Amino acid sequence: EYAMSKFLNQIFSSGNTMGCICSFPKESTSRKFDIKEEVLLTVLTQLEIGEEQYLHLLPQFSVTCTLYFHKTSPQLLADKDILLRSILNKSEMKDGSYVFEVPRVANDMRITMNEVFDRLQKLKFSGELSYELKDPAYCYMILKRPDDLNALSANLTKWLSEVENSKIRKLDAMFALAYYAVKGCKKTDGCSGSEHTPCIQKRIIDYFSKKEGTPDDDYCTPLRKSRFGCSLLTKLTRAFASCAVPC
Repeated sequence: EYAMSKFLNQIFSSGNTMGCICSFPKESTSRKFDIKEEVLLTVLTQLEIGEEQYLHLLPQFSVTCTLYFHKTSPQLLADKDILLRSILNKSEMKDGSYVFEVPRVANDMRITMNEVFDRLQKLKFSGELSYELKDPAYCYMILKRPDDLNALSANLTKWLSEVENSKIRKLDAMFALAYYAVKGCKKTDGCSGSEHTPCIQKRIIDYFSKKEGTPDDDYCTPLRKSRFGCSLLTKLTRAFASCAVPC
C-alpha cells in the first residue's frame, strides 16, 4: 500500500495540470516503486473506468525526443515554424542536439502528441532535421483529483488483491476445463472427435452461473461489481466459447 500511495502521488502530482497531457516512463517508474509495468497499467485503467473517472488514458508514446538539425539553422527554422519555436524554448542542449519532452511541447502548443510527431515527420522528409525517441511512457490526462489519496490507495490495493485472487481461480478453472475436455468428456452433449465446443460452452455457463456463497463466486463477486470486471469475464467467456480442445 505504501508503494501504491507513492505511485498515486506521482500520478496526481501538483505539477500535473488537469486537462493537460501527463506522462511517466514505464521502465524507470516500475523500478522506482517496485511495481510491474502491467500492474501500473492496470491501476491507470481502473482510475479511468472505475466508479470514479479520475483519468483519461492516452496512447503510449516514447516521450523524450532528441532533435538534430542538418540544413537551415534552428533559429531560422523556428522563425518560420511555431512548433520548432516551442521546441527550442522547451529544449535542453546536449552535444549540439536539442532534447525535449514531447508532452511539454504538445501542452504548450495545445495540440496532441500525434500532431507533434506528424509535423516533425514532415520536416524530416524535407531533410531539415532528424530525431530519435526514447523513454516509452504511459500518457494520460487528469480529469478529477481524488479527495482522499490515502483512501484511494487503500481501495486500489484491496482491489488489486481481489483481481489477483480472481485470476488464480480462473486459471484453475481453465485448467480444470481443459482437463475435463481431454479426460472427462463423455461426448454426450454433442462433442465428437476433437470437437469439444458444446461441453466447454456448457461448463463455462455453469461456472459463471454459480450462486452466491459458492467458493468460486466468492472470488468473482468483487469483479462483477466493476465495469472492468465485467469486461474481463466477458472476454474470458468469449475466449472459452471459441476454443476446441483435442482429445
